[in-house]
Amino acid sequence: RVALVLAEREPAATREIAQHWLESDQPARALTVAIEAARELTRGHEDRTALRFYSAVLEHLPAGDSRRLPIAEEAANACLRTGELHRGASVLEPLLGEATTRRDSARIHAMAGVLRHRGGDAAKGKGYLEKALRLLQDVRGADVTKERLWAESELAEIAVNAGDYARAESHCRRGLETIARRREPRGDPGVRRVEMVLLGTLAHLKLRRFELEEAHGLFRAALKAGEDLGPTPERSLILNNLGTLHVQQNRFHEAIECYEHAAKVSSRFEDEQGLAVLETNLAVLHARMGSPKEADEALLRAARHEARCDAARVRFLRLHATGMVHLALGRHAQGAEVLEAAVALGTTLKDIHMTAFDLVHLGECRLYLGDFRTANEAFDRALV
Repeated sequence: RVALVLAEREPAATREIAQHWLESDQPARALTVAIEAARELTRGHEDRTALRFYSAVLEHLPAGDSRRLPIAEEAANACLRTGELHRGASVLEPLLGEATTRRDSARIHAMAGVLRHRGGDAAKGKGYLEKALRLLQDVRGADVTKERLWAESELAEIAVNAGDYARAESHCRRGLETIARRREPRGDPGVRRVEMVLLGTLAHLKLRRFELEEAHGLFRAALKAGEDLGPTPERSLILNNLGTLHVQQNRFHEAIECYEHAAKVSSRFEDEQGLAVLETNLAVLHARMGSPKEADEALLRAARHEARCDAARVRFLRLHATGMVHLALGRHAQGAEVLEAAVALGTTLKDIHMTAFDLVHLGECRLYLGDFRTANEAFDRALV
């Protein structure tokens, strides 16, 4: 009854109308207005609230309803933005067999791959992404090319994190060459966004190889490619990585500017992953500048953001940064304890590069504690 009155008197109050119908004994009547409410909320960057409505819609949509697949995709994209990665994958995976075309199936597999990879399951993510590329192999069209490019860019990031830099560069170069050959206008926002991601991933690769000048130029090119696209998680990540480059070259003020800019971008759409990683990087920077209070406060903020997402990689990066902070501030026992946990998680995630650095820092902490045997063990493991 309340929903009917609201619909008559306040037709624009979609959220309230949908909520009343969902709480009534006729929740199926909420479907259309609940979808509208969820979409309004996502447009306003209120993804967590939107997910309540998306979940209710998917619960009540009957099997075989043509809206199930697009609504699941919208919900998964909202999960990607909020960092609820495994939740997003679990929304999509039951529908992998429901796609009626190769292109739809490829798109769902690719999105599931992105969610699983970023949630910490790189093996499953890679499997989904490679299947998406196989499904798209003989399909033509401009939008198909964009979907193929997105899969390539995610596979490149998986390869970077695994230390397979040759494969990562191959994915990036192939994608960028495809963009350069396209006949469609480069102004297409989808093309520019994936170009930004590919350039940013290539820059991240160069950063890991300590080819810092080349990395700097690629980060700048990535930001330029996406300068008119508005706030996106990818832009925040590129700014974050550029800040890390500045830290490595002792340009601390430039690093802070990058991190602050990235935080503004991530704050626009509840990007808990991005904000958690930003705070960990700020913590390390404060520690290196001799500001323990600010470093500890940043770590606490990082932990709060990480608690709101289910990304194992974010947890790994927070543990890594916490160990770095303790080491820089002379808290060697605490540093050793945290770095042990970082090494264990990094090994599970198969991030050879970062785990090797954590082993080196663990060895340093052990040396300061006078435990030369376990210090040498850590150094030996880092060299394997």
